[in-house]
Amino acid sequence: MFFNGQAFKGSEIIVNKKDTLKFKEQSEPLECLGYKMYIIKKSDKFLYVVSDKKEKKLKLKLNDNYDYLIIGNSFNNLWGVLYYPFFPNISCI
Repeated sequence: MFFNGQAFKGSEIIVNKKDTLKFKEQSEPLECLGYKMYIIKKSDKFLYVVSDKKEKKLKLKLNDNYDYLIIGNSFNNLWGVLYYPFFPNISCI
């Protein structure tokens, strides 16, 4: 799974109640903050994510049909989740 650096800039997220990922603040106007990769076991049935930038926690049932997820930003304080059956083409714009 991948976390969008721009969506979580300057924050911390906790994944599966144990691992913390920290995202830096943007230092230059055109700097790409990239993505952070987090590997989960195929046997995991759920994904739990807590962010200090979101009011609600994310509890996501994992789907066996997809091997990759990108978690990013969405409107109205919601979570944006994209599912991919193949390795996603990730680029900074």
